[in-house]
Amino acid sequence: MSSSKRIVHKYIRRHRRMNFTMLQEALADQSDKTKYKVPRRFRFANKIQEKTYGMMPVFEVSPKKSYGYTLLYIHGGAYVHPFSVFHWRFMSKVSRRSGCGLEVPNYLKLPLFTYKKSHEQMMGFYKEFSSTHKMDKVIIAGDSAGGGFALSLLQQARDLNLPLPKKAILFSPWVDVVGGNPILDKYDCMIDYEVAQIPGKAWADNDDPHNPIISPLYGKMNDLCPVDIYVGTHEILFNDCVKTHELLYKSGNTGKLFVGNKMGHVYPLYPMKDARLILKHIINQLRLKH
Repeated sequence: MSSSKRIVHKYIRRHRRMNFTMLQEALADQSDKTKYKVPRRFRFANKIQEKTYGMMPVFEVSPKKSYGYTLLYIHGGAYVHPFSVFHWRFMSKVSRRSGCGLEVPNYLKLPLFTYKKSHEQMMGFYKEFSSTHKMDKVIIAGDSAGGGFALSLLQQARDLNLPLPKKAILFSPWVDVVGGNPILDKYDCMIDYEVAQIPGKAWADNDDPHNPIISPLYGKMNDLCPVDIYVGTHEILFNDCVKTHELLYKSGNTGKLFVGNKMGHVYPLYPMKDARLILKHIINQLRLKH
């Protein structure tokens, strides 16, 4: 087994073993999760800068060319965990190889904040961002909780008549915070169905978890930018992701569904053959053709 695969397997096993007690500890952690430093070993198209919007830090990289694309990336982590090394590995490779810029919000997380304040901050940021960027040169992307967050933002932006990005790329989006298929639990090597319910309900903050802002699976799918969804057959979110694509398709969306056979949760972020092909495909979409 290669060293990169050993790292992935160790990371996945650690997450799968996360039990009720460990998650409760994470949800009880009162530290300020907005205080975060990007690992120094990662390089981008340009120097990474940190700015703030309200209470929320945002990491920013300008495109290699002033007219280049920008990737607006919203990271996953069950709305409680910070960035992982695989998030930065993915964004670093995309930025360096395509020359695209990055806009990476470190959104407010549990347990200090729930969806209310976090979405308030993110929508304020999106309004400002969309007023200062050419949105036809922006692609929004996100994984897991970040993928659900991204889809919810698009639905809200549409309702507010804000400009939408060129397209969305979602990796195993968490579109129903109390959803998932328990039958697939035995195949999912990263997420435990019962454990996932805990941060989902905490994020909803005693409100209806089927509120589309919280769970965009229940929001309107019409008049959005093209939404591409990547999901593996061996993850509990598989059915919810497929249903999301079907609803988008019925609403006239031209986005595509990419299914990884026997692949797990957010597999495009990890160093494996199937992920490398997807990485190359995404880089080609962000690379300037002239």
